This record gives sequence, structure tokens and C-alpha cells, in this order.
Amino acid sequence: MTLEVELDDYNDDDTKAKLALLYNVSVDAISLSVEAGSLKLSITILPVDRSEGGVATLAGAIKSKSVADISAVLGSNAAMTTTVITEEMEEEYEAACQMGYWCSVGIDIPCGENTYNGEIDRNNQGSCKLCPMDSVSPEASISIEACACKPGYYDEATGEGEVKCVQCKTGSSCSNDTKGITLALLPLLRGYYRTGNTSHDLRRCPDFGEDSGCVGGVGFGEGPCKEWLKGPYCKLCNVTDGSRFYSPEGSACLPCKGGAVVMPTVVCGAVIATIALAVLCRRLRSRCRTVPKQNKTKGKHAASLLRLARKLRKLLTHLSLKAKTKQLLGFFQVATRVADVYETPMPESVSQVLAFAEALNINIAGLGLPLQCLGIGTYQQQLATTMLAPLVIAGAVVLGFVVRSCCGRGPKGRFAGLLAGLPWLLTLSFLVFPMVSRIPLNFQMQPKCRRVYPPPRR
Repeated sequence: MTLEVELDDYNDDDTKAKLALLYNVSVDAISLSVEAGSLKLSITILPVDRSEGGVATLAGAIKSKSVADISAVLGSNAAMTTTVITEEMEEEYEAACQMGYWCSVGIDIPCGENTYNGEIDRNNQGSCKLCPMDSVSPEASISIEACACKPGYYDEATGEGEVKCVQCKTGSSCSNDTKGITLALLPLLRGYYRTGNTSHDLRRCPDFGEDSGCVGGVGFGEGPCKEWLKGPYCKLCNVTDGSRFYSPEGSACLPCKGGAVVMPTVVCGAVIATIALAVLCRRLRSRCRTVPKQNKTKGKHAASLLRLARKLRKLLTHLSLKAKTKQLLGFFQVATRVADVYETPMPESVSQVLAFAEALNINIAGLGLPLQCLGIGTYQQQLATTMLAPLVIAGAVVLGFVVRSCCGRGPKGRFAGLLAGLPWLLTLSFLVFPMVSRIPLNFQMQPKCRRVYPPPRR
């Protein structure tokens, strides 16, 4: 286009503004070039809408303006020397496509749902990476951390920049409308336990129920446990100063009271009274045997009782009730430990029978003795007490028979006292074996003590 105007009177910015108003485009979209020695202008207009339709619309708007319209707008006569030409041109600009987007011809397009892009200046949709399976993310997500596990799943990955969604396991309390649950914040049902926030091994507590020491929910370590409780399955007090003891009945750590000292005294007194009663009965029986020699008339009833006792003894010998009683006792001693050692829930009726048979077991911790109140609070202390207590009792039994032999009231001989006490020692070992063996087995079954072995190589 050629303008009839003096070169000194020409204003480039004013001409651009008038042309922008004429063609209804932005001033920035117009570029002018002035040929030397004349006012011959070359006008270039960039369309805002760079699609084929947008280019055609702009070309139509330019062609619709006559030379007279251009002359009126510019204030001087204009002459068109060429027609409107539509062609492609290269344009250089500084890219600024941010993370979470991909860009095309200067347009920022957000990555869709369940995808993310952590790089800048991406120019294709393939830059938006898919979230791991069973995870979701909002539009324009910039990292894999934005991918949250959908409801009913939790992220078990512990490394940074990793997401691995797995279905919530038995013992977890995943809500159907809560997403983004991680292993560290995995909520547990009441009655379930794990060793820490990084463990996905959820274990049912032996005291499962409303009063369980395993309270469930989200914890920040092992458990979660009731107040004052800690340790495997929340069955230890978190203090070992003798001020509290663990009560299995309420699955709670209760404060020690005066009964902690009274109860051991009562138990020891009962044992001493039982021994004294047994000695008294033995002496009375020996006296009854001498009555017929002194007074046959008065000893007639006693002699009848002695004959009846002999007949009953023979009957019991023929029936072998002693061996059968030992077998029955051994069966119930093992049966009462199955649910506790192997964490096997029993039906209510079976549990009641086993609770009644619990009286057949010698259990130091179950005799009303709060060992924690006696300063025996840690597992090592309880294990040592349980294992050494039978040895102390055995030593007392042997010492009693040795003293009896030395005092002339028992069998004579170098090892007579030891041999006389041997049957009692065998009976004691038979009775205390379940108690002693139960604690190591319980320790081996605890979650912290189980080793995970790698699969065998083929």
C-alpha cells in the first residue's frame, strides 16, 4: 500500500492504531515495514485464532475494506499495489508451559484426571503420565505424590516418589469414601495390632473385643494401645517401677494397691497350711493303725474303714486311674494353651470349658500375684521368674526329704532322701511344664520375633 504523505509527517504507531481499529484486531498483531525513499507500506496482520476458520475470517475482513475506507482512516490518499496474501510465517517466542500442562501453538492444556506431568515446556499429551493402578489425581497434577489411592485401598510404598495401592486388609478400617490413605496413616479396627507405622502385618489381638487393649485407629508407633499399655498385642505396662500391673480381665494396666503384698502372703500361708494339714493327716493315720492293738472294741470301726480303704486302693489299682488321670490332666493342660499360643479363636462353649480347666495349670502369674507390682515388669524378668520358681520349689522339696532322712524319720542311706523326693519332682515337672513352655512359645509367636525368609531359589 502506498500513502500520499510526506515522510516527515508519517507516524508508525499512529498508523498501527488506526489499522487495528479498522480491522478490529490488536495493535500487537500488526507489523509495518516502510520501503526506503517512499511511503510504500507492507502490512502484516497475525490472526488471534490461528485455525483455518480464524485465518479465513481475518482474510475476509481485510478484503471487505476498500481503498476509500483505508484512506479515510489514515487521513491521506492510499493506493493498493498488491492484493491480500495469506501465508505461513515463523514466529519465535519464549516458551513458558508450566508443570501439569502440555502446550500447543501457545495454548496451555492441563493434564487430565489421573495423570501428572512434572516437567516444563512439554508440547505433547504423552507428557502427561498415568497414575499407578487404583490411584486417582485431579487435573493439572505436577507429581506422582498427587496420585492418591482410591477408597478401599491404601498406599503401601514407603519410598519417596513411589505409589503402590493395594486393597485394604482384614483388620484395617478403610472407609468407602476416604481416599489417599497411606501405610503410615492406615486406621485399624479395635482388636487389631501392628508393630509400627511401616508394618503392613495386621494381627488380631488375643483379647479381641470391646475391652481389648488394642484400641484401633491411627497410631504413631506400635499398637495403637490403651493408655498405659505397650508391647506385643498391648499386653505390657509402659512402666516397670512397680506402680502398675497388667490385668488380663480388663486388658488394662491397673495401679498396684496394698493387695499386691497381701496376696503373696495369703498364697504362701495357704501352701504352708496345706503342708501342715498333710503332715497332720499322716500322723493321725499312723495312730489309727495302732488302735486295734490297744483296744479291739473301740478300734473295730477303724479297722472296718481300713479294710474299705484297702479294697478301694486295690480297685483303683486294677482300673489304672492314676495313669488315666495323668493323661486327662496332660490333655487339658495342652488344650488350655492352644488358643493363647497359636492365636486360635475358640467357640464360646469351648472357651467356658477351657476356662474351668485352667485350674489344672500351675501358673504363677495367674495365682493372683501381680508380678509387676513386685518389680518384675519386663518380659525377661517374668521369664526368669517363671523358669526359676519351679527350681526353687524343687530344691525345697529335695531339701525337705533330705532333712527328713537325716532326722531318722525316713528311709536310711546315702541318697535315700533324694530317691524319696524323686517321685515328687517328677510330679512337679509334669505340672509346671505347660507354664514354663508357654512363655517361650508366646515370645516366638509375637510379631516382632517372626523372621521373613526369602522365597527359595529354583
